[in-house]
Amino acid sequence: MSFSLYLTATCSCGPSHGVTCADLGSTGNLYKYMRQASLDLLGLDGRSAHQCVLDLDDAIDDIKEHPMTYAEIGRSLPPDWGNPKQYEDWLISFRDACLRHPYAKVEYSRS
Repeated sequence: MSFSLYLTATCSCGPSHGVTCADLGSTGNLYKYMRQASLDLLGLDGRSAHQCVLDLDDAIDDIKEHPMTYAEIGRSLPPDWGNPKQYEDWLISFRDACLRHPYAKVEYSRS
């Protein structure tokens, strides 16, 4: 099962197109890391990208301020579920996409 976040923007020709900003494979590590950072993935769904930037910045700051806490979470997970650095990179990628497309709509998909 995976979680995907998309930024969807409407182009001038009419149909909407999605700009994929991030896709993190496993649900387990995502929720454990997000709970630690107090980031609600489902709460971002439907918001404009610019409305998510501060929440994402707070989560990124939390990882940087508490590296040992996130390292402990990483050690408690199976090796193929990612690590804190991958999660931080994912958050930065998502935040940067939101900054590039501030009026896009954030959409959450679970498959």
